[in-house]
Amino acid sequence: MAEFISFRIIKIVGIVLSLLILAIGVIAQDTTALGSDSMNNKLIRWSGITINLNLVDAEEVLYIDDSAIITGKNGRPLRLIATYAFNPNLLNVSLQLELNDITFLILSDFGSEPTSLKYYPIPEWVMKLNNINTLVLSNSELNNVAFWEDLSLTYLDLRKVHFGDKPSILKTFGNLKDLKILVHDESLSAEDLSIIKKSLPDVQFAPNVSKPKGK
Repeated sequence: MAEFISFRIIKIVGIVLSLLILAIGVIAQDTTALGSDSMNNKLIRWSGITINLNLVDAEEVLYIDDSAIITGKNGRPLRLIATYAFNPNLLNVSLQLELNDITFLILSDFGSEPTSLKYYPIPEWVMKLNNINTLVLSNSELNNVAFWEDLSLTYLDLRKVHFGDKPSILKTFGNLKDLKILVHDESLSAEDLSIIKKSLPDVQFAPNVSKPKGK
């Protein structure tokens, strides 16, 4: 049973990582180097990452600029990968009105070097999204996390984050009743994980792989 659960965790984590965060700093091609065949297969190079839309069933790019990329179906936004510079007010009116349909959010300072690591507060626009079930936060300064207590999170990935009042934030995990998988790095210690486990006995932990292997 333990081996089955471990395999399931690895599989789910692998799907999320390969879905939209394929090889940060690993895949060396730029958009022009991908060639027409690859572009027809919906490989998109954006802000230091390669996004493979073949892995996202029937989704298309609805918006893209230097700060964000939004994918979805039939004009409806479902997934958002954004930097902290993203300003939703720059979206067209239709996308602004439907932004709350987003269920998958990755927020990160993409491309930053470890030597220049910075932490950013969670933007106000994130706190207005209430349909997120998959949340990846990187380079975040976590102070007020009341916003995630209102979400039905099933997958939470915390990497290179800094906790303001960690004891208080750890208590909020007990309100994440739908959480199945928590991916973490050294931002959470063994003691922190033990506290979370007491509140969420069924949650499964998975160490974060910050540099996935690529061909």
